[in-house]
Amino acid sequence: MSYTPISNAEGRVYYAKLELGNIQVNLGLIDAYERKLSKALGSTVEISDQDNIEHDIWISSESAIRNKQLANWSRSSYSLDYIPTFLEISLAQPKPQVGITGQTRGPYQLIADIQLQDIQDSAAAIRLLNSGRVDKVISHSNNAHQYANQPLLVVKELNNSTALFVSFRDKRLLDRYNKNIFTANTNSFVDINEMTLPEVSSDNTIIWQLFFKYFDENLNKLVLLDADKEATLWYQSKLPQFNLAQAFGTVADGFDAMRKQPNVCLLNIFKTEERTAFALFTEPSVAYLNERLYALNNSEFGMKLAASTSDNTIDLNQAAALAAYSYESRNIAIDSRYLSRFPTSLAELMEERAAQFINSQPWRKDTLINQLVQQEIAGFIDLPNMVEEDLAKLESGAQITSYSIEGLAPFRVGYVACSKSPQGEAVIEQINQVLADESNRIALAEIYAKHFDKNTKATAQKAFIDMQGK
Repeated sequence: MSYTPISNAEGRVYYAKLELGNIQVNLGLIDAYERKLSKALGSTVEISDQDNIEHDIWISSESAIRNKQLANWSRSSYSLDYIPTFLEISLAQPKPQVGITGQTRGPYQLIADIQLQDIQDSAAAIRLLNSGRVDKVISHSNNAHQYANQPLLVVKELNNSTALFVSFRDKRLLDRYNKNIFTANTNSFVDINEMTLPEVSSDNTIIWQLFFKYFDENLNKLVLLDADKEATLWYQSKLPQFNLAQAFGTVADGFDAMRKQPNVCLLNIFKTEERTAFALFTEPSVAYLNERLYALNNSEFGMKLAASTSDNTIDLNQAAALAAYSYESRNIAIDSRYLSRFPTSLAELMEERAAQFINSQPWRKDTLINQLVQQEIAGFIDLPNMVEEDLAKLESGAQITSYSIEGLAPFRVGYVACSKSPQGEAVIEQINQVLADESNRIALAEIYAKHFDKNTKATAQKAFIDMQGK
């Protein structure tokens, strides 16, 4: 049978073969793989082991592809799933042998040379071990917390965990998969207050909550940041061993759920001593840039600012003086609510020059930007993530640059917080491993600085690199 190139294959079914060595997955996971691949490729994908089919896609574990010829396949660096480590659980003080090994039910199963007794769950496994009805039980690391802190049990790892790789005969299919897998790897966000425990009771399911940070003046309500949504998809791709059940709500909603359930995580929140009493925190997961001074590149003020700095940092007193002698406008706008976060010296400077530093709090962000473009103001001071989306929508072709403010820390850090539980600890550990890689922090910077101007983007990337250990 000859292989049909992708250019002639639109609209047909793509067939995938699944090779996992001594591991098998249940029909639910196979269905999930088919749906995820179909969504990423925009065409129906069926997993089939029929010999008379020319397969377009090869799904394989590391052990299955080892020592095999890959010359005709292009493998994606994005994993489809994550095969957990399998565990062998036995008693520290064994009872008389009965010659029976059990295996707990679950989406992943180990294929053994002997027949394995089906065991409903970890609680049943522990009961059967203690009663001497089985000699040992096979389970997997997603259930490891169920056997932790059990001094009568011995837990032994049987294999190394491995990603589930996807390879394609045609590189154009690979490119399509790489482009779309982020959006295929997620579910819709739901209100965390509507999520009930039975819906999220799976061992590897984590309630992953985003909270409202941005007031959309067109919708007249608080909304989720698009960058947080994209970061969630990114985290799901990096944490395939967990199913991130995506939720939204207020910070209070999230902490309330965290106190009640063992598998809740909140993305990018500030860490306080009070919160550490009931939550675990990762290493810094986001660098929020502090307020910056924005100016129009081709304005007199903008050109003077650019000429006065070599490191894109501006002395605010000097900036005020430059604005005072600019031809167009002498005013610099700032939302007065920000002043409480400024160092005393900067806040006092703006209070002393109150006639020049005008309050922009009543203005919409698009109005603020339009005032700058029309040169009704010399510049404005604002948070990058509050103005980035409106700046990205500029249709006038106007070029705007932002500058760090001397004496003001360039950024603050946020963290992922999770329930104080074995599940929470497991997520924290894996996220910290991801964040320890500088290239991953740079990738997050790209997500959060997508619409920033050149200066701000460079500052954001440096902040994400430097945030480790803060």
